[in-house]
Amino acid sequence: MNRFATLLALVLFTLGCNDSVSENDPTFDFNVGQIVAFESIKSSFVTLEQSDIGNDRFTERENRLFTDQQAFQAFWDDLHGNVEPKPALPQIDFESEVVLAALLGLRNSGGYAVSIERVVQQNDAVGVEVKEEIPGATCSTATVMSSPYHIIKLRRLSGEFIYVNDQQETTC
Repeated sequence: MNRFATLLALVLFTLGCNDSVSENDPTFDFNVGQIVAFESIKSSFVTLEQSDIGNDRFTERENRLFTDQQAFQAFWDDLHGNVEPKPALPQIDFESEVVLAALLGLRNSGGYAVSIERVVQQNDAVGVEVKEEIPGATCSTATVMSSPYHIIKLRRLSGEFIYVNDQQETTC
């Protein structure tokens, strides 16, 4: 984490929309600001809404911010479209909470993973550190299509949400 943090420079952000999202902003400094506690949708330690397999409905790497029930319901239905029985939609109080999703996109093998590591409020911005794990060249992986994702909820914060993706290669 320190290696990652040293690459980032401090910047002040002036955008104030709750639902704005930026990706891979190298200027967000995770060492400044207030760390925000978050909980996984299902459980804080053994979460069912973090998957290394996923499904083929989300083909591109993307980060999403949900600030309303309707958008989250549509995402949840799409995410679990091929699952029977479909898991119940988690209860989110969108007056005081938001939902973040990190989706790695479709990969041609196993061995990939994604996790939201930290959320930090800093001035008029909210930094979201996303760790992506990719299999190293010597790793044996399953020959399956995978689409890893991680979904969290946290209290509603004001400011632009800035996602910083940190890609790490797994050594086997």
